[in-house]
Amino acid sequence: IGTDQAVKTMADVFVAEGDALGIWIAEALTKMGRPARAAADALRTVLHQDDCELALAAAGTLLQLRRHEEQAIWTLIRWLQEGDPESATEAALLLGDAGLCALSAIPALRHAEKSEDLELRTHAKMAIAKIRPAYAQL
Repeated sequence: IGTDQAVKTMADVFVAEGDALGIWIAEALTKMGRPARAAADALRTVLHQDDCELALAAAGTLLQLRRHEEQAIWTLIRWLQEGDPESATEAALLLGDAGLCALSAIPALRHAEKSEDLELRTHAKMAIAKIRPAYAQL
């Protein structure tokens, strides 16, 4: 694990299989840290697909690896706005974890603060506070 060959194999399987296996691979790559950066291009390929769970997993991993961050942020904004409450909440959590590089997500998070879903509202507020504390409305 962590070798160039292992990362390449994981990236190939991620692209070929997707679905639940792809989510597990994205999580494993996140845990591998720096050596997993070689898989960033493979992760980026699913950001614009309609598989929300896979896109969220890939975006979160890319943010952790500090690769293709802008594209990952836009994917998270998309699912914050278009996803069901559970997916939108996950996107808000990931945006908050991204910190200042998610500054462009503040308007979408502000909108999510008005959601009927209490958990989404709460996590949107927390994300804003993490990204830009001065913008937080407590």
